[in-house]
Amino acid sequence: KYLHCHSITHTPFIIIMSSLFETYEDELKHCIKVIESKIEILKTGKNKQQILKEIDTELEIAKDSIDQMTMVANSTYGGTLNEKVKEFTLQLEKLRQETETYARVPSYGEKVRGQIIEGKKVLDRTGERINDTYTVALETEHIGSGALKNLVSDGEKIDGMLEEMDVIDDKVNTTRDTLSRMSRGIITNKLILAFIIIVLAVSIGSVIYFKWLSPLIKQLTPSVVPSPTPTPTPTPTPTPTPTPANFFWKTPAF
Repeated sequence: KYLHCHSITHTPFIIIMSSLFETYEDELKHCIKVIESKIEILKTGKNKQQILKEIDTELEIAKDSIDQMTMVANSTYGGTLNEKVKEFTLQLEKLRQETETYARVPSYGEKVRGQIIEGKKVLDRTGERINDTYTVALETEHIGSGALKNLVSDGEKIDGMLEEMDVIDDKVNTTRDTLSRMSRGIITNKLILAFIIIVLAVSIGSVIYFKWLSPLIKQLTPSVVPSPTPTPTPTPTPTPTPTPANFFWKTPAF
């Protein structure tokens, strides 16, 4: 299809080239209509990958047609043909940019797929958090079980200590009762001992008194002589001579 032509001014050649240009133009217009219809489908997001492939194919065909139109326009030195080629080139570039724009827009399926993927990621993160929480709960349960065992053990120890304290209290009470009885016994013994000492002291005093002091007192105390009864008539009486008996009582005995 590529033509290599020199500058020709013959009218039949120009007519042939113009007819060939129109053929390529019609082919290009058809490609443009097909591309526009595909872009409309692309906007809906249905069969996105397949539509993009078809658009790329049509763009290649349109580009080939523009290249052929450019060669024909250059061979005929037609200013009008070159203007048409520029217009079609701009239109084709616009369609390419529009295709790229809608190609970047995610389709409904891609949106759904993205949402599913994102939801799966969220579920994964939630699952990890649940696993972490479950792990923490297990560790907390383990710690709580250990603490509960320790509390039970401490409670048993405290119960044992309370029982020992009860035993000690009983022993203390028993010891207190024993000491009370011993104290009462000591007091009683002291009273009995004091009574015995008093009795012994009285007895010893009595023995000393009656054995030594009483005779001594009797010896030291003079005997009372009864005075003679006065007679009505005084008669001189002779002075009595001292006798051994009277002398004895007047003389203190040692």
